[in-house]
Amino acid sequence: MSFARYFAPLGLLLFLIGCAAPGSAPRQEVPAPKAAPEKLDPKANPDSKETRARYKSALEAMRRHRYAEAQQEFELLAKRFPKLAGPRLNLAIALRQQGKADESIATLRPLTSGPAALPEALNQLGVLLREQGKFTEARDAYLAAIQLNPGLARAHLNLGILFDLYLQEFAQAIDHYQRYQALLTKPDRRVSGWILDLRRRQNRKGTAK
Repeated sequence: MSFARYFAPLGLLLFLIGCAAPGSAPRQEVPAPKAAPEKLDPKANPDSKETRARYKSALEAMRRHRYAEAQQEFELLAKRFPKLAGPRLNLAIALRQQGKADESIATLRPLTSGPAALPEALNQLGVLLREQGKFTEARDAYLAAIQLNPGLARAHLNLGILFDLYLQEFAQAIDHYQRYQALLTKPDRRVSGWILDLRRRQNRKGTAK
């Protein structure tokens, strides 16, 4: 089996949202849990034992919240395999977890424009921009991710949260929450609660006019 499958960013481990009663769970964005299919650098061999060991070591460091250690490993892998998106996406996550937002954004930028743009990178970029209060840029990043991959559920969820909490565009928020739900095999009870809450708020606003 090719080692390319190991070059996906850290999974949902760091970013799972706990369950809660409908309508009561806090809105929280979901960064990228996996990369798009990789294009291997023909001059490099990502299937070597050393590379597999380094990548697994970096992922383990992430799981144990040793982000500086993970950063060093992913930086090395990103330099060694420049055409693989996974190491850079993981590197961006490690940087974000250390509060290095600007460095994380700079790491993602090459993956968010041109023919090589990746939906997952744009989704992750949107989260970072939202955290910096750049709501319009975050919206554009999420929309670009959805344009590239309309089935990227996380981007719909994140965009819904942005419209809901930060842009106060409730109709848009409901639309993307519903599109997120439609992409799931089983509806998310938390998001169902958020939709009901937004509809109640819309009704109260309409009644007050």
